[in-house]
Amino acid sequence: AEFDIMYNEGISREGGILDMGVALELIDKRGSYYSYGEERLGQGREKSKQYLREHPELASQLDAKIRAAAGIGSQEEEAIPAEITPIEQDQPAEQLEVAIGD
Repeated sequence: AEFDIMYNEGISREGGILDMGVALELIDKRGSYYSYGEERLGQGREKSKQYLREHPELASQLDAKIRAAAGIGSQEEEAIPAEITPIEQDQPAEQLEVAIGD
């Protein structure tokens, strides 16, 4: 896994969205320009990340599409019941006498 760690911010969600969006061909990268459909995100990676920070609804929309393409996200999955096995109580240890020296 690769991700951007930004000083005073932590892991860059927007950087991950850009990378995965380009990899899944949801975001078009031509030269240094990033676009989503007809919408120009910016020239250069940092400006495009800033655009996504300023437009959280677009970032959320892209995030949802990326998760759907990866097969994760809001899809409701049926829980698989776990088989429960009772824990057996250990028998108490026998008391041992230890002789130290004479």
